[in-house]
Amino acid sequence: MIDNFADNLSMSAVCDTAFLAKSMREETIWDVLNRNLFFVKDAVKLSEAKLSDKIDLYDPEQQQPLVHVREPEITTFTKVSRLYGGTYDRGAAFDLVANFADTTHQILRVSRASSTFVLNGGPVDIADNRGSIIGTLKKQVWTVGRKYKFIDRIEEQSFGMEIRTNVFGSEIGVIIDNKKVAGIVRKWKDSHEDYFKAGKFAYALWISSDVEKNSRLRQILVAFGIAHHRVMP
Repeated sequence: MIDNFADNLSMSAVCDTAFLAKSMREETIWDVLNRNLFFVKDAVKLSEAKLSDKIDLYDPEQQQPLVHVREPEITTFTKVSRLYGGTYDRGAAFDLVANFADTTHQILRVSRASSTFVLNGGPVDIADNRGSIIGTLKKQVWTVGRKYKFIDRIEEQSFGMEIRTNVFGSEIGVIIDNKKVAGIVRKWKDSHEDYFKAGKFAYALWISSDVEKNSRLRQILVAFGIAHHRVMP
């Protein structure tokens, strides 16, 4: 009986440790997603062929990489499309997995099947850290400008999202309910401007502090920020 009690106690301790580790990981995931500013860099080296997207998100405060975005499961056909680029790559499938830097612990995933023959592009799926799809982003047909609808699979509701680009193409704004909630800026001239220039970052992704923390909207905005070059063309 004592041995059984000890075994049960040991098993309970293992379960408690696993639950604590899982809770800590969830907390750490939201610590990343709740940030309002990321500096983003293309991690494909000049010496290597671009067969897949490689993107790193940095914390401008600590000047350290937070997230590595890779495409570990794309097909050979998609890799060939990436290699040729241009019109061959436009509309190709993508599968961007965002992990904690230098780990395999997923934060989110944004993917799309090939949309070459789909009017206005195919639907884009956004999944959470467990791989569960939280919703789908679809470009709206027959509208002026770039307008999308996000279909929430959890609460079974949807909302509209408009993408506005400035005249020079150096800034992309994400508009929801006539309010700019996030933006992609290629020439950052705000906080940590010197670090942005020195690091030769491709763009800054900012999210309004008004966006609720620990919300699916945060997941959507970060997902769009890392996949906008695939979603918008």
